Amino acid sequence: MMEDEHFKKLKQGVDAWNQWRKNNPSIIPCLRGVDLSHASLREFDFSYAKLRAVNFAEADLTQANLSYAELCGATLRDADLTQANLTQANLTQANLSYAKLCGATLEKADLTQANLRISKLIGANLNQAILQNAELSHANLTNAKLWKANLWGSRLDYAEFWETNLSGADLSEIELRETKLLGATLWGANLSKADLRGLNLSGYNLCEVNFSEANLSRVHALGTDFTGAKFTGACIEDWNINSETKLDNIDCKYVYLKSRQQKRLPITGEFTRGEFQTLFTAVLRTADIILHDCIDQRTIQLIKEAIRQEIQGNATLKKRLKFALKAGGLEALKAIFNHPLFSISAETIRGWLEAE
Repeated sequence: MMEDEHFKKLKQGVDAWNQWRKNNPSIIPCLRGVDLSHASLREFDFSYAKLRAVNFAEADLTQANLSYAELCGATLRDADLTQANLTQANLTQANLSYAKLCGATLEKADLTQANLRISKLIGANLNQAILQNAELSHANLTNAKLWKANLWGSRLDYAEFWETNLSGADLSEIELRETKLLGATLWGANLSKADLRGLNLSGYNLCEVNFSEANLSRVHALGTDFTGAKFTGACIEDWNINSETKLDNIDCKYVYLKSRQQKRLPITGEFTRGEFQTLFTAVLRTADIILHDCIDQRTIQLIKEAIRQEIQGNATLKKRLKFALKAGGLEALKAIFNHPLFSISAETIRGWLEAE
């Protein structure tokens, strides 16, 4: 069988193997199903090789050339692939758990449904790689490159993306609540339908990011740049923004102030161009009013509705406002809500506080 012949050639060592590959460029090595666990395969040329279901568990593949190789269903658990070349390799459903891939090149590799749990991908190049439904929990991708990588539906629990380039990446429908993103670049990424609850994104550059239908509940976004981002259908319950948060040129038709698509804003219809920025620059969770431009009646109504819903849905805020009313009467509420360009009557606020 071809597998036996090529396996015998492999056992002659790296020099003999690589010279054979060089002398016979038209021959595609076939080692399907071969057991190479614990083997020393440093710098071997496996480019374009047929390696489906090969067992590379705990093998040393440091600086090996696996570009364009067929590795579907291969076992690479705890293998050392440091600085290996896996460009455009087919690794669908491969087991790479605990594998060392530091500095490896996986550009345009197909890792669909691959298991990369607890793997080390520090400094790896995964630009335009396909990682759909991949298992990356507890993986370390510090300083890795994932420009335009497709991570749709992948699992990233406790994965580390310190200083990782995720610009243009597809992170849609992913739960990111326990993902470590400190210093990560997310410019232009697709985070539609992603779960970002409670993440600290303060100071991040999130320009052009797609947050459509994403869950941004309790996200901290102080000083975050959302310029040109898409927010239609996103849930922004209890998100934390401030006057330094940039909301220029936001693309948003409506948002939800509560999870499970509750408390739609606006209640009916859609935001007109620029209304999202005006409204949410104006209304912060602390109920501060920050307005820089003249406001029309429609925007005033939107602001009033947002504040009313916030007061009724935020027990802590409601308690504080009631305390202010009790301590300082209507004048205390006037001091909070009056503004040179816009004000809500103290009687209206008191009515909202007393409403059950």
